[in-house]
Amino acid sequence: MRARVRFEQALRLLDRAFESVAEPNAQPKTNLREQLRSYWLSMNGQQSLLEFACFSAQLEGKDELAEEYFNKVEAMRGPLWGRSWKECVRQTHRIFFANLRSARGPRFGKALTLAGRLLLDIRAPNGMAVLKRARRIAPREPAVHNAIASYLLTHRDPGGAKRSARASLALKPDQPAVLIDLATAEWMLARLDAASSAARKATTLDPLLPGPHGILALVALESGDVVSAVREAEIGNNLSKQHPL
Repeated sequence: MRARVRFEQALRLLDRAFESVAEPNAQPKTNLREQLRSYWLSMNGQQSLLEFACFSAQLEGKDELAEEYFNKVEAMRGPLWGRSWKECVRQTHRIFFANLRSARGPRFGKALTLAGRLLLDIRAPNGMAVLKRARRIAPREPAVHNAIASYLLTHRDPGGAKRSARASLALKPDQPAVLIDLATAEWMLARLDAASSAARKATTLDPLLPGPHGILALVALESGDVVSAVREAEIGNNLSKQHPL
């Protein structure tokens, strides 16, 4: 708790200190090099502290607060802070976890899961290894299996994604996002009935999710039911505000 509080205090101080350099051109009287340097220091410091606060909150068992900080880290990524965002993720991971070599238990496993998700975002070669370590440490934590399922799905391993999704759902059944991953994996494995079942359960749990309708549309297409496919696609299209899928 003490560590997280200190990181939060540092974030507040940083916000005040660098308020005038939130953008590279915020101080027209200084030269461009100094403006960019101040901008880089501000962004790098903020991202590092947000990641430290995220991992510290997770080690305290504050899941919602950790996810809140995680989302703030993700939100910093953009056109002006892309490559540097990736490098900051690498550096912060090394610094933070180098001091936790003897840490154990589910909370540490969940903190590793958050770190693994960030590493996978930047396509770091050790990202999956970090998630597998998290699974060994915290095999009863659904979030660990969720992250692995999502990764395997995007890397064309529907069988592995299905196993991880089912492991997560066995621990915590009513997870719409995981049900969507399971439905997608089943569809990729040509198990249309199972895909439809998982997608419909996700829709029941959260009627506003567009993802299940995309899967149901694909299942209907492969089943030759064009009318149902169009109906599900239209629902998904409206809910997602015209997502390309």
